[in-house]
Amino acid sequence: MSSEDQQNLVNYLENGGNLYIEGADLAKNLEGTELLDYLGIEYIDDGLINTIESLSGVPDNFADSLQFTYSFGSDADYLVDELAATSSELLLESQDGKGRVFTNQQENYRTISSSTVLGALFDGDSLNTKAYLMSQYIQFLTPEFTSINKYVLHNSSLLHGNYPNPFNPETTISFETNDLHKSAQIEIFNIKGQKIKKFEINPESIHERLGRNEVVWHGTDQNNKQVSSGVYFYRLKIGKKHIASKKMLLLK
Repeated sequence: MSSEDQQNLVNYLENGGNLYIEGADLAKNLEGTELLDYLGIEYIDDGLINTIESLSGVPDNFADSLQFTYSFGSDADYLVDELAATSSELLLESQDGKGRVFTNQQENYRTISSSTVLGALFDGDSLNTKAYLMSQYIQFLTPEFTSINKYVLHNSSLLHGNYPNPFNPETTISFETNDLHKSAQIEIFNIKGQKIKKFEINPESIHERLGRNEVVWHGTDQNNKQVSSGVYFYRLKIGKKHIASKKMLLLK
């Protein structure tokens, strides 16, 4: 990475940008640079050939208890940097206890730094999937600040977080709107982006419940068949306008 590219990334972070960066020589190539300081990591060692068999989430973070088999012996397992935290926090470590993925949360930016390759992880059972891990990465890098919920509704709408979350067997999705002349929809999507359920709320019902409205999802698709455990997304539409989307987790 050129010095100009590094400076552009530093400027990007300084201005509130969030960054995911990966590469086997991530820290080695950036050792002694300002960008490495912003990532909150330090270079420990260049690693060995054919070393990483698995990655595990460390306690007390969003990857806690996650387990992945790594593409041992492949190109992705060639001289993978061993990292340590300066201002960041360890997220995933290899089976030998070496730090491989770190998160860094500062006042005006967030980063995830990985010397391993996301594409070299193998999906396992339950939530041990690349799709779920990526959804957690996205949530960390694009946080929803509670301050956006603290306003008075004037001809506007607001989607609340579902409760409970995670859930089993059902969860309540609620929203608020002052637009009494349009129908509302709560749409539910799976991790692949496929719509599996839709709730229609007509204007009469909204008018009767001015302010907060809600639907209860019982973990079923449009044909009332139970769906599997995993991450799902729900979206609020008022008329044809997409208001907001949020994430929920079904655990069985």
